[in-house]
Amino acid sequence: MSDMASQFWDQLAGQGLLPRLRDLPSEEREAARHAANRNSDNIEMLKAVLCAGLFPNVLKVTNATGKAGLQLHQHKQKVEIHPSSFNRGVQRIDAGWLVYHEKVATGKIYVHDVTAVTSLDLFLFGAEPQVLHAQHRVIVDNWIEMRISPRTAVLFKALRRQLFVLMAERIEVEARTRGDERSPRSLTSMITGMSSAQPGGVGWPPPMETREQAQAALLTALTWLIGKGVDLQADELPAESKKRPAPMRR
Repeated sequence: MSDMASQFWDQLAGQGLLPRLRDLPSEEREAARHAANRNSDNIEMLKAVLCAGLFPNVLKVTNATGKAGLQLHQHKQKVEIHPSSFNRGVQRIDAGWLVYHEKVATGKIYVHDVTAVTSLDLFLFGAEPQVLHAQHRVIVDNWIEMRISPRTAVLFKALRRQLFVLMAERIEVEARTRGDERSPRSLTSMITGMSSAQPGGVGWPPPMETREQAQAALLTALTWLIGKGVDLQADELPAESKKRPAPMRR
């Protein structure tokens, strides 16, 4: 595991995203490692990274009743969690999907190292979603199906595009600054804070004087949707945006 972590560090350093440890004085190396792992306890961030990195290794979760218990499928193939897995024996998973690291066939089809993710994770960090507006459905990777309203689907696709644009810009900046704190703010707060953002109130929407402000305003306006969790079928607007000006009296 230590060797894999070192190799991964070297790859990121080769792209300019992390400093080369061998170029640092010994007293600065530990500080560099700590800074690089500052999100190691951020569960939502880790799930987003795992979803993006392990895709298309995805399983559909069905919490059946009775003896059937937890059922997992990939396409039409039945899959089980390996007996050596930490999650073996779990009877219920409160998420619609799992991502996994490895799949093996030894009499049955088993998976190792599974992590629960939501349909929102897959929509934002999986393959390009195919939106079927008339059917109120979204298809990812030709088999992952989600029920979603057309309006919500369009907004999430816009959010997905902005995420990729901002991540690409951040990577480019990091490659130049090597993590300088003066570089544009991290995407971490945006990705992990999606469930709490609620547009509304005095001064909403904010003025959009620059491209960065325009992107931030769009992201804030969209992220309230993610607070709905795995329920993508709602076709509502934030309470504030539903308000209409009173008709003028003549």
